Amino acid sequence: MSVQEFYNRLFTNPKLKETFKNEIMLVEIILCIPVSSAVCEIGFSAMARIKSDWRASWNIKIFTS
Repeated sequence: MSVQEFYNRLFTNPKLKETFKNEIMLVEIILCIPVSSAVCEIGFSAMARIKSDWRASWNIKIFTS
C-alpha cells in the first residue's frame, strides 16, 4: 500500500475518520508546518535591502546619473 492510498483510505472513510478523529487532526496540523523557513528568511532579507538607511539617503542625483 502506497502512502497516497493509505492517506486516501484514512481520510475518506467516514468510520475511520470518526474513530481516529484526534489522530487525523494531529496529522493535518503536522502537514501544515513548513519544512524549512527559507521562504520567510528570503522575505526578511529583501525587506532589509529595501528598508535601509541607504534608501533614506537617496536623492535626485542617483536617478539622473
